[in-house]
Amino acid sequence: MLESNKKSSNTVGGLAPHERRAYPRYAFNAAVDILDPRSGVRSNGLMTDIGGGGCYVNSSSPFLKGTELKIRVMKGTASFAAQARVVYASAGVGMGLVFTVIETDQRRVLERWLAELHADSPAEPQPAREVKEYVGKFSPGSNQNHVLSELIITLVRNGALTGAEGKALQKLLHQ
Repeated sequence: MLESNKKSSNTVGGLAPHERRAYPRYAFNAAVDILDPRSGVRSNGLMTDIGGGGCYVNSSSPFLKGTELKIRVMKGTASFAAQARVVYASAGVGMGLVFTVIETDQRRVLERWLAELHADSPAEPQPAREVKEYVGKFSPGSNQNHVLSELIITLVRNGALTGAEGKALQKLLHQ
């Protein structure tokens, strides 16, 4: 069920270094039920971030890149259902999903959640001076820069940094 993405030297976490998402992402912890309708395989996971175009799901058994799925997210008494496609998978860790079909009533649930998350999100944090000085020692495009970028992505996915903190560090790293 899982696939390990091979990253080329010009990618960061499976994404182009200067890739810009069409929608902002927010930290969001919720249970997710997942179904591969072709095979009938069911799984579950924990959604750790969400945006208008997709989400990231922690799962010890991620589906293969390209797999079309049906997901149901449960948060409190509300739920959200959509069809999604796996855009990247990390063996034993999780997968990034892009929403492919969202019914109108489900879009309203998603938009309500995103509006609440946006209202609760603080201003973009600034990295500590020590971090700025350390990151500033590396030239853009260097191997150390790539390693630091991968580390930042991993820290965000594992919850050690918020998405906003990770974004601020990535921005600083690629200046």
